[in-house]
Amino acid sequence: WDPALPETMPAHDVTVVSTWIKDDADYTAYNAAKTAAEAKQKEENYDKKYTAETRNALAEALKTVVPEGLKYDEQETINAATKAINSSTSTPPYAPSARSSTRTFPPCRPASPMSWDAMRTK
Repeated sequence: WDPALPETMPAHDVTVVSTWIKDDADYTAYNAAKTAAEAKQKEENYDKKYTAETRNALAEALKTVVPEGLKYDEQETINAATKAINSSTSTPPYAPSARSSTRTFPPCRPASPMSWDAMRTK
């Protein structure tokens, strides 16, 4: 309070002004998302596991600079950056070679014609 509140309020009018400090914004989710995304970029065969589109989306999301020291009323800036990172890492499309493999099987032989009675005796 400015001026400081008196111990006992006087009988006459007194004007006091409250002073307050904004709380800091919460960077917890942003820091976790950024750390996880950077770790993903360092995965072995990252460039082969993920499509170029996925890699570019993640790189763009990580380029967003979130200033340090934001206050609680600026939390949406941090939340938007967190969402962009999480969106680019949540279900990335895998490169075709990492997603599936192609196998070739020999053609099947037609079954030899056999009667039901003949099959029961074998």
